[in-house]
Amino acid sequence: MKRKILRYKKTLTKEKKNYTNLFLSLLITSALILCIFLVVYFVDPNTYGAIPFFFFLFSITIFSCLSIFMRTMRRKLLITTGISLFLFLRYIRMGNIINLMLIIGFGIVYEWYSQKSN
Repeated sequence: MKRKILRYKKTLTKEKKNYTNLFLSLLITSALILCIFLVVYFVDPNTYGAIPFFFFLFSITIFSCLSIFMRTMRRKLLITTGISLFLFLRYIRMGNIINLMLIIGFGIVYEWYSQKSN
């Protein structure tokens, strides 16, 4: 009986820890989204370093948003890189549907290859 109680307490502490990690992730993600809105609204794009700062902040925001839903670091980095690359291609006016399909295809092939090699 005592073992069951101890197991139940361990399960409760794990659930509480996961809940606090989720709350912290949601808090960080919402703060980063707010920072992106503030950068878009208040920072002049002609200011030195504004565009690289926006792309950096966008990448961190997408990564933290994906960390809520996914567990594997490789997939989070792959999706973040793909979205940021397509956004950069749109910025330099080269982002079209063919480039989007190429980026998605590269991501799928890389994920498939990395699963097969493990």
